[in-house]
Amino acid sequence: SNDFQRGISGLSQKYLFFLGMKNSFDKVSRAFFNSKGVLTKIAPFIPRSGLELKLWLSSIVITGNPVAKDSIAAGLYNAWEMTIWNEFNRRYVPKEVKNFIWMQLSRVIEKLEDFSEKDRNEILASSFKQAVEYMVNTYGEDTNNWVYGQNEYKHVKIRHPLERVVNDSIYSLISLKSYPRGGNGFTPGSTSFNNNQSSGGSFRVLINTGDWDNSIATNSPGQSGNPKSKFYNNLYEDWANDIYFPLLYSKSKILRNLDKRKVYYPIK
Repeated sequence: SNDFQRGISGLSQKYLFFLGMKNSFDKVSRAFFNSKGVLTKIAPFIPRSGLELKLWLSSIVITGNPVAKDSIAAGLYNAWEMTIWNEFNRRYVPKEVKNFIWMQLSRVIEKLEDFSEKDRNEILASSFKQAVEYMVNTYGEDTNNWVYGQNEYKHVKIRHPLERVVNDSIYSLISLKSYPRGGNGFTPGSTSFNNNQSSGGSFRVLINTGDWDNSIATNSPGQSGNPKSKFYNNLYEDWANDIYFPLLYSKSKILRNLDKRKVYYPIK
């Protein structure tokens, strides 16, 4: 699968992936690696339109993580990636089958690399200009508002199934906050293609088979379904920030880290 290929690519490039580099690759687009060399070639073809677009292009190409949540360039890169994807399918997928076939972005990048330099530069430059226009129209000309991870762009807001029908007092108990997110549907830590993350791993675990107590995990929003419990949403913020907790294995360490313990005995 594409997720497997992205993961293997990350592991081969970052052999310390498990020991602390998991988050550095987690939100990197596979398409970015494939197209990085191509993107640098189109800078001379990017027109200026009130913004220093060539400067923005450079910032995208040199960014190690093009869809990081706290990046302005990531906001533009994500819009560009989506525009390339949509524009290629609009132009080159026959209209007779458009309702049945949608070419994956990885395949689009492969096809673009086979294009003549002139044709490739034209579609990349055209889609880049469209992406900038989208960002200006959606978030304004102040590029400080283009940060990728924000409530108006990429974020996560998990909704309780009853959230829209309960009264205000119950809503305040069961509703969850919104947090900025990075990544998209093409990153190993998939966060979907929607601005409000609608899919991806809620529970993720890394098992260290050489030292089981050194395993880590993340989950969302909590382990309890009781809104009055402190474990109802205690994992949510860390999960949204890709922070993992120790997944203890040995009984001695589990007992030392208990919050509380209840023992039930049968009635005699």
